[in-house]
Amino acid sequence: MRERALVPLIDSAYQGLATGDLDEDGYGARTLAALPGIELLSVQSYSKNMGLYAERAGVVSMVCADAAVADRVRQTLCRTIRLTHSSPPQHGAKIAVTILSEPARMAAWRAELKSMATRLLSMRSALFAALERAACPPPAAVGSWRHVLEQRGMFTYTGLTAAQVVALREKHHVYMPLDGRLCMAALTDESCDFFATALREVLQAPEAGEARALKKPRH
Repeated sequence: MRERALVPLIDSAYQGLATGDLDEDGYGARTLAALPGIELLSVQSYSKNMGLYAERAGVVSMVCADAAVADRVRQTLCRTIRLTHSSPPQHGAKIAVTILSEPARMAAWRAELKSMATRLLSMRSALFAALERAACPPPAAVGSWRHVLEQRGMFTYTGLTAAQVVALREKHHVYMPLDGRLCMAALTDESCDFFATALREVLQAPEAGEARALKKPRH
C-alpha cells in the first residue's frame, strides 16, 4: 500500500460477530493503522452487532499523515455531511455511546456478542451437516458447501440463481434475496434439515441445469 500510495477503506460492519471478540475482529484495521506511512479510512456499523437497525448509528474514522491533512479531511467531511444529511438522528448514536462508555454495559455487550457469534458458528456447522445428510449437491457457482463453514458473519452465499430462489419461495416457503444470500441467524437446529431437503429438491429439478451465473461466495 505504501509503494502504490493506496488508501484502504476498511468496512467493519460485523465487528464482534465473526469470532465473538471485538479485538480479534479489529486486528486487521489496527495492524494497518500502526504501520508507518499508511493512511486509511475505517467505517463501523452498529446495525448488526448492537441491533440498532434503522438508526444509522456508526462511526467513520480516518488515520491521516499529519495534523494538516487531518484538518483538511475534517473540513471536507463537514461539507459532505452538510450536503447529505446535515443533522443525523441521535437516538441510536446515544445508545451506542452509552454502551461503549460504561464499563459494565460494555462487558455485558461483549458477552452478548460472544453468544451471538457462537450461535452463528453453530448454525454454520448444523447447516453443513444437514446438507451432507441430505446429499444436497452444491450449485455450480460455489462448487462445494465448504464455504458455509469458512465464511463468517450473519450471511452466506448459497450460489443459487434467482430462478432457484423463487422456486424455494414458491414450493417450500423459504425466503431469501434473489442473489441467494442466506441469513444464518434465521436458521435453527430444527430447520436446517428442512432447508437442506428443500434446497436439494430445487437443485435437482430439471430447471436447475440451466445457467447459474452468480457471484462467487465472499470469504
